[in-house]
Amino acid sequence: MVRDTSTFNAYFPTTANAGLEGTFEPGKIDNNFHTFEAGGVDWLVLTLELWPRVEAVQWARGVVAAHPRHNVIINTHAYLTADGSIAQNSDYGVSSPQYLYDNLVKVYPNIKMVFSGHVGQAAAREDTGVNGNRIFSYLGAFHSNVTNPVRILEIDTRAGTLKSAIHAPSLGAIWTQYDRSTSGLEVIR
Repeated sequence: MVRDTSTFNAYFPTTANAGLEGTFEPGKIDNNFHTFEAGGVDWLVLTLELWPRVEAVQWARGVVAAHPRHNVIINTHAYLTADGSIAQNSDYGVSSPQYLYDNLVKVYPNIKMVFSGHVGQAAAREDTGVNGNRIFSYLGAFHSNVTNPVRILEIDTRAGTLKSAIHAPSLGAIWTQYDRSTSGLEVIR
């Protein structure tokens, strides 16, 4: 039942997302990508399903490889654990966040960030890919009936800095305990 995303796709159809440039499965938004330009550089946002199937990871590898001049941001449901480590297994299937890291995230020099939720509150980590690129990963999952916090990310492509804050709009609050600032983001120009 977890792979049955027909209701999700009914409410968020690919046809309502004009910016999509590709999907893994026709007519399904579960695995998709789009590109844009910001800060003087090209970006690619790659969205992957919960615990992506091996075939979806293979598709994602092709997308990233076909866009070597784009700085890649991956968005997936589950990746980091509450303590900021990469999850080692999944609740079903043959893939895991560690599989995603080993077979996609660390492999390509243009992958810059990974965002996830599912567990914990908030966490962040930095890894180094096999090409020496720094990869910044962020977890944000609060499961609150009171507020639905969002992570605000400020990227300065010239200075190579990332600033992250979590804002709780319905409370009018910024949860400073989760603020993260880092330097050393090397974007592809």
